[in-house]
Amino acid sequence: FDGMGGYAGGAVASQSTSEYIKNHLSEIPDGTNAETAKDALVKIIVDSDVSLREKMSKSPENSKMGTTAAILKIHNDKEGKNWAIVGSVGDSRVCKIEEDGTITQITLDDDMLINFYPDSKERTRVAKKLANARSIEDLEGEEHFLFQKRNQITAAIGHAVTKPNTYSFLVNKGDRFLITSDGVHDNLTTEEIEETIRQSASLDDASKNLVQKSFARSKEPREKEMRAKKDDISAVLVEV
Repeated sequence: FDGMGGYAGGAVASQSTSEYIKNHLSEIPDGTNAETAKDALVKIIVDSDVSLREKMSKSPENSKMGTTAAILKIHNDKEGKNWAIVGSVGDSRVCKIEEDGTITQITLDDDMLINFYPDSKERTRVAKKLANARSIEDLEGEEHFLFQKRNQITAAIGHAVTKPNTYSFLVNKGDRFLITSDGVHDNLTTEEIEETIRQSASLDDASKNLVQKSFARSKEPREKEMRAKKDDISAVLVEV
């Protein structure tokens, strides 16, 4: 959960929404099918939006606050199969770490790319290009504009979310996942994230190394490093 709306407002939005969703995830019982679990997660996210907007109405100074969300629940159905139930709003991400150390982005960011590339395949192609750009020469045409606007999101909890992005798929023992706020995947390229995970001795080490490298990059001068961006930085790694 990555808060927005100033320091105080962002903290209220992210913390209260995190607590709300965490407290209600237990209401998705094991033994139900994956689609039922996914529908339940949608309701929890939409209800968290309503809850946050109620808080906003009582605090005029925080009237513009909101938060992104990236949620991963491992769910067991009635046949004993394990599923990943994923929900997202904004540009916090859930990615799967493949066996070879590469990462596959599961969630789709709520950002300006959809206005330029309504076709999902083309949008994914451009998103991957932006995610690995290290110099202005790596980009062309409107890609320059989109890179500069990558911190602008088109959806956030607290801003009338009615249809969060949701996904469900089977998981196996040993599957690994990475959850990040944009402070990680904006400062570091996908290739740098993959390299950091491969070189880390454990998932705990990998999460710490990703945060440290992102923080170090964020402090670099923009004229030297175009990806540098001061931001909240969170990385969570999960193994089934």
